[in-house]
Amino acid sequence: MSAAAKRRKQGGKPRLEDEIRVTVHIAEIIARHRFLMGLCRALMAYGAPTHRLEEYMAMTARVLEVDAQFLYLPGCMIIAFDDSTTRTTEFKLVRVAQAVDLSRLADTHSVYKNVVHDLIGVEEATKQLEDIMNRKSRFPTWFLVFMYGLASATVGPFAFQARPIDMPILFILGCMLGFMQLVMAKKSALYSNVFEVFATVLTSFLARAFG
Repeated sequence: MSAAAKRRKQGGKPRLEDEIRVTVHIAEIIARHRFLMGLCRALMAYGAPTHRLEEYMAMTARVLEVDAQFLYLPGCMIIAFDDSTTRTTEFKLVRVAQAVDLSRLADTHSVYKNVVHDLIGVEEATKQLEDIMNRKSRFPTWFLVFMYGLASATVGPFAFQARPIDMPILFILGCMLGFMQLVMAKKSALYSNVFEVFATVLTSFLARAFG
């Protein structure tokens, strides 16, 4: 074997190790970015306080040593991942139909705390988030719609001085609201964008008509 071939053989091994090290490092960064986006999507989908979303995400990014910035707008989160070595910034937009699911929100917050306190890695945390988001709802939709109506009828006498004769109307309006949010909004992305306005106008006019 010639001297040049020996030098190439000796120099090729460190170069291969460097390439493997860089590849592993990039894979870790991508996994952290993926977890941050999944956490953001879950927190928004299950009713986390919107005024603290940016704080939650920024704290998690600091723990994971990810240089990122977060800007929350109603219905979406803009994430900027900065790369100081290449002086580039990658923007991500997370859009989710926001709702309230306290059971899944508690599970999501548990995953968030485990990552912040370095109890689990981002790969395991990402898998747990995917399991939470793919899990079926604890209660059937018809039961949730019924509870919307029951809650509406129950709060009426205390909040709006409703009379007993108003209770059936309040129940029907509450069920309508639950149906629009839990059924119609989930089936149509276009409708979900105007759900709040449409539901407010419709229930207000119907309440005035019955009142």
